[in-house]
Amino acid sequence: MKKRRIKKILVTGAHRSGSTWVGNIIATSPGMLYFHEPFNLKIPVYNTPLKFWFQYTSEDLPEIQRNKVEVYLNKFIYRTKYPFLAGLFQKFPVLGELSLTLKGKKDLVIKDPLALFSAAWLSEKYDLEVVVLVRHPAAFIYSLMKKDWNFDFKNFLDQEVLMDKYLSRYVKQIELHASIETSVLEQGILLWNCLHLMIFNYKKRYKEEWLFVKHEDLSSDPENNFRILFDRLDLDFTQEVKEKINRTTTGSQKKFLTRDSKKNIKDWKENLRADQIDLIKKGTSEIWPYFYKEEDW
Repeated sequence: MKKRRIKKILVTGAHRSGSTWVGNIIATSPGMLYFHEPFNLKIPVYNTPLKFWFQYTSEDLPEIQRNKVEVYLNKFIYRTKYPFLAGLFQKFPVLGELSLTLKGKKDLVIKDPLALFSAAWLSEKYDLEVVVLVRHPAAFIYSLMKKDWNFDFKNFLDQEVLMDKYLSRYVKQIELHASIETSVLEQGILLWNCLHLMIFNYKKRYKEEWLFVKHEDLSSDPENNFRILFDRLDLDFTQEVKEKINRTTTGSQKKFLTRDSKKNIKDWKENLRADQIDLIKKGTSEIWPYFYKEEDW
């Protein structure tokens, strides 16, 4: 076993891009605790102060707003119900690590695609290592269509700093989608663009510090690519981890995470019409070349 300081890892990226899968595989690493979607507004027991899906948090926002988010997250990051202790552990990380060690608690993985727009702030505030997942636009949108998942773009529009700083190029489209009913496919195109534009901005800024992983790469060769991911995160790739990967990628069991990973890569090609694929390709053409090649279509 490798001896090192306590690790805190954020797995984020666009939703429907394998973050639950990746988070659960990482959580299989010895001593790792799993924390599920603190930015999810629909988990009542969290009693969240957050107001938006994909809420943006940064030093650009008023201190009182940041503090509410910070107090909320501290109880999970430092695993204490006492705000005073959480604040103390944040100010003096060595005390936090000592407390967790004494409690028998070790590493932490936070799985949350909804934290994407706050990832930079979270990384700096809590010293998180960040894994960002990327997925092909057609695969992402087909996944939304299968679930019939609509998105209310007022969640972006009502966040003025986010709109001004990162999404201004899509303001007209976001305003339109926020005001009229559109199809899941149309929503998916705009949503993929917004999320992956942010990911591209992160990649330019944090290319050396963060890990950017394509869903398709993990799915095409899960064991080898997870081994590489674990190595870069300095995590032990145990037999238990290997078995968990095999169980969740063979399609042999009907469980939540189980998938035929290789079949999953091109599922969209078999189920979307040619005109739908063409619409997605054209609609995301400003962004997809940052991540994919022509032959990926």
